[in-house]
Amino acid sequence: MNFVQSDSTFLIPLSHPSGAPGILPEFVADQSNPTLRYFLDPVNLRCSDWPLVLFGPTGTGKTGLAHSLVKPDVMLDAGKPIYQTAVEFSRLFQSAVDTDSTQEFRRRYQKASLVVLDDLHEFCRFPMAQQEMVYVLDQLQQTGSPLVVTSNQPVQLIDGLLPQLVSRLLNGLCVELKPPGPDARRLIVGRLASLHGVDLASGSAEVLVDRLPLTFPKINQFFIQYLAGRKESRSIPISREDLLAYFNQLNATDQEKFVDLIIRSVATEFKLSPADIRGSSRKQTTALARAISIYLHRTLLLMSFAKIGSYYGGRDHSTVMHAYRKILDLLGDERNDNLPRARTLKLESQLHEVLAVNI
Repeated sequence: MNFVQSDSTFLIPLSHPSGAPGILPEFVADQSNPTLRYFLDPVNLRCSDWPLVLFGPTGTGKTGLAHSLVKPDVMLDAGKPIYQTAVEFSRLFQSAVDTDSTQEFRRRYQKASLVVLDDLHEFCRFPMAQQEMVYVLDQLQQTGSPLVVTSNQPVQLIDGLLPQLVSRLLNGLCVELKPPGPDARRLIVGRLASLHGVDLASGSAEVLVDRLPLTFPKINQFFIQYLAGRKESRSIPISREDLLAYFNQLNATDQEKFVDLIIRSVATEFKLSPADIRGSSRKQTTALARAISIYLHRTLLLMSFAKIGSYYGGRDHSTVMHAYRKILDLLGDERNDNLPRARTLKLESQLHEVLAVNI
């Protein structure tokens, strides 16, 4: 597996088991996903890393990486790789139970050179299939076969997963995927503009880098939607002024629409009321929830600190900035017992999916 690395970004070639090419042939990573540098040398992947769990918001490229980090065709005595979603696994297992063919079902996984299981969070609806996956995990561990799992949130925060399944998944390597940072977005924007056959005037690319801090699919969707409503010919470069006007019009409606959603979501997670989040209580739990809410407004809606403060009783921008930085420090602490960090990631993942669809 060959990688191309620059000073600030590095590219991971993507393979597609179905044979269908992706929009871009590489996963573009930067300082927002520093842990992925672990995979720059495939020798780093060891048996102790299995199962490998990739978790993060929808659209961060988990499935593409899961299909690409392990090359079963170069493994000795390799059987066929298996690529499935948790729902597909559950459906096939139920079919095996109904037809009294569970042994045949199990042999397929025992012979597999690689198993990729997408959307682990969907398993919560299938307790019997979860129990079977526990058995499959134990068998794969004995044979040393790789298992790569994707999820939209940390394994330990998925409601409804069996404790024995959670413990086995946490025995491997868990890697968080975040949306691309500014350097990666800059490269993605340039490549997508080229693929869509448009030129960006001076300063336009930076506007998109600043105003589209979401995932690759969302950036691509922007080009599709923006170009569909654009009256000018594609041969005319997209100006910085046009983009600023476009985003300002969106923000006027979208920010107001989702401010309350974020506050309500945080309040529900911490079993508080929206009034508690907006209020002045300095109780530890309430203050933490308020800081997380502020962080989410800044990160997901790109609101200024002064604007955020107006939704929290007119708090000064410096107070809001302090709360935001407190959560940034919290997210930098990757200890397994850091529950506030895990809860922040869970909320960010859930809200990111909603905003990515609606904004």
